[in-house]
Parts: sequence; structure tokens; C-alpha cells
Amino acid sequence: MDLQSVAFENAPRTAWHRLCNYDEGGALVFSRNGLGGAMPRCSATAISHAIAAGVDGLDVDLHRDAQGNWVVLDEPQLDHQSDGIGLIGELEPEKWRQIHLGWTDENGFGFGFDERIVDLNRLLEVIDHKAILCLRLHGGTVQDYEQLTDTLVMAGWSDGIVYRLDAGTIGSLAALIEAPFFQSVPVMMSSTAQQLEANPQLADLRVHAHEVSFQHFTELYKALSICRTKKARVCVNAGHIEERFGATDLQYRRALWRSLLDAGASILTTRDVLPVLRACEDWGLHKRKNL
Repeated sequence: MDLQSVAFENAPRTAWHRLCNYDEGGALVFSRNGLGGAMPRCSATAISHAIAAGVDGLDVDLHRDAQGNWVVLDEPQLDHQSDGIGLIGELEPEKWRQIHLGWTDENGFGFGFDERIVDLNRLLEVIDHKAILCLRLHGGTVQDYEQLTDTLVMAGWSDGIVYRLDAGTIGSLAALIEAPFFQSVPVMMSSTAQQLEANPQLADLRVHAHEVSFQHFTELYKALSICRTKKARVCVNAGHIEERFGATDLQYRRALWRSLLDAGASILTTRDVLPVLRACEDWGLHKRKNL
């Protein structure tokens, strides 16, 4: 897929329809846990600001509390992202609703502690169909994804949803293929480039996108070749790649993003979305999405 030649031929299409149709061009930019900066990860404020910035999608993890309710957190351990302690899975709703999200810098100054943990209902309310919602269930089984699909459809989300599954934890790929939700909800499969190359069943899996992590660009090129054959998009976590290659200044980061897109990746996910959005717009590969 040549991003430059087919970008925005179907401008009225939503970002979700573009993701589902391989031949529709342009880059898609996903925000990981909301807008970066002083806003706490996974907070309603960070999420709403990311949407206002013009991201195509929001990529978040859902974790169960003690009653089995889904809540939005970066990790199950509360200590590093809030003023709570312990695991979210051990807390009842009346307990975690009192916890404040935030973070502390190296000098001990805290930020963002007026924000509360967001549950699934609040997440849907904040997004309000204005961006793709890319969900990964922490520890989720195929049955959990089935139940969540029913919940989302009842809430009016018959489209606009993408599931991000981890190839290393989802279990039997054969069972996944047989699951009804797998035929109705777009799936992004996360794996290393080496896993994708070494596992024929994973390589043959009919999904809309693969999120690929890699150590060297040669690994990415092999993954892109596999995905191109079956017309699946390739997603790369730009933040992780920046860390891996030591890209700190903006010029180097922009060069790295452009290299990823020129190679054939068409979805970039990052916490620091604003410079990525600006770069993609400068290159003619992204514009404000049709809502």
C-alpha cells in the first residue's frame, strides 16, 4: 500500500472504516492512554484532550475490579499511577472510586490528583464515537471479549471498536478464529516481528492489523511483507521505537516516524501524539478525521 498515492481518496470515510479497508490510505494516529504531558494517564481529561487534538483512535487497557467491572488503567498496580496502593483487582468500586489518578516527578512534585479512575461507561461517554476505541482486556479470555462485545453493542457501539489481542496470552488461535466476535469486530494482533515470522498460524490469521514490535528494521520489513500479502495494516508503537533507537530530539523523532511510514506502517500509536499529528499533516498523510 503506497500511503502517499492513495492518501485521502476517500476523505468522507471515518477513521474506523479506513482501518477496516486496507486499500484506503493515509496514516492513522492512535493515542496511548490519552494526551501526554501533565495530565494523568487514562484520565478523562487526558482522553478528552487527545480526541480534541484530532487523534484517530484511543488505545487503552481494561482491567477488572473485585466485582468484575472493567476500568481503564495503564497497569493493574495502582501505586505508580495514583495515590492508591495494591492491585485494582482486589478493590471494590466504592474503594477505587475514591482513588485519585496522578503522577510524581523526580523532585517529588505531584500532578493531576483531582482525576478519578475511569470505568467503561465513563470511557464510552467521554469518547462519544469521536475516535476509534482500541481495547485490550488485561488477562482477558476469548469469552471475556465475547461478553464485552455484547455490552458494547447494547451501549450503541456496533462499530468504532477494535480489539487489540496479545498473541502470547490470548491462548488458542484456533479457538479465537471460531469465536463469533472475531468475525464481527476488527482485531489488531500484537506480537514481535520474530513471532509473526516464525508462527505460520499467526501469519495466516485474518486480522485487520498487526501491532509489531521489533529490534531492527530488517525485522519490520519481514513483518510488513507478511502483512502486505494478506492486506493487514501494520501498527507500530512510536514511543517504544523512539526509546529503542535513542531518539530524543524532535528532528530525529520525526525522521524515525517518517521511516516507519515510508516502510509501510500505517498506524502509529504514542503517548505524545501532538508532534506525531503535526508531522503526519506536514507530510500530507493525515488530516482532521471525519467524525
